[in-house]
Amino acid sequence: MKYDPAADVLVLEHAPHEGLYAIGPALEAARLRLRTCRVWAGDPVPDTLDGAAALVVMGG
Repeated sequence: MKYDPAADVLVLEHAPHEGLYAIGPALEAARLRLRTCRVWAGDPVPDTLDGAAALVVMGG
């Protein structure tokens, strides 16, 4: 996979108390943009992972 400094990391949060904790600063240090989908708040889950370098699924 080619390094893309503008790549997104898609984060799915299932509950309002979830957070990225140690994962967040590590991803930001790698200069990856975080795109958060707050499922608990009604955000629509994307149909594809286009544009995402990674997927982080919190809770469940």
